[in-house]
Amino acid sequence: MRRWLPAVVTVAGLAAFGWLGVARVLSMPWREQRLLAGLFLAGYLFWMAWESRISVREISSADLEIDRWTLEMAIAIKLVLVAAIVAGPLPALHRGVALALAGTSCVLLACGATLRLTAIRALGLGYSHRIRSPVLPLVQHGPYAWIRHPAYLGACLIHAGMACLVPNVYALVALAAWFGVNAVRTRVEDRWLQQLDPYRRYSEAVRGVWLPRPRRT
Repeated sequence: MRRWLPAVVTVAGLAAFGWLGVARVLSMPWREQRLLAGLFLAGYLFWMAWESRISVREISSADLEIDRWTLEMAIAIKLVLVAAIVAGPLPALHRGVALALAGTSCVLLACGATLRLTAIRALGLGYSHRIRSPVLPLVQHGPYAWIRHPAYLGACLIHAGMACLVPNVYALVALAAWFGVNAVRTRVEDRWLQQLDPYRRYSEAVRGVWLPRPRRT
């Protein structure tokens, strides 16, 4: 069942979030806000569909225990966040504030998706939603030349953009939990990889985990 979980959640999420997301967008009071929110929704669904092939590929993955159930934790928090966005109360915001937040959501989606997809393409078949042993030699180009976990940062930016659309208290709490579970996943993965000499040498040179830090020479 754990092997199938990411694929099942992705397919269900595409269907549910697409349907409920459209209803939420149409409930927004201003035309410009609906346009920006609709743009975000379309981009988010495209991103999820693009990554669904990875979820399907991982059905045959054998590295379940290294992950320590952190993927399941992330999925649960993501479902809570999505529920808070599509079913939680729509805050009564000034028109200018609402439009600024909707515009910010699109910018965060564009930045996060670009970073995440670039990281995934750099790793190729070495990328996995689950924490697992890396494919050697280690990828050190693209965003991995600056930070060690760009895909996590990209996902956090995307979902921060989602919370900007409907910034109710439930969405903000769920977003904080989302950042927290991704921080846990990053730590679990980094500690596992530090057992490998190539990664340990890489982490000594590329010190930034989510944000760039000066390289050691």
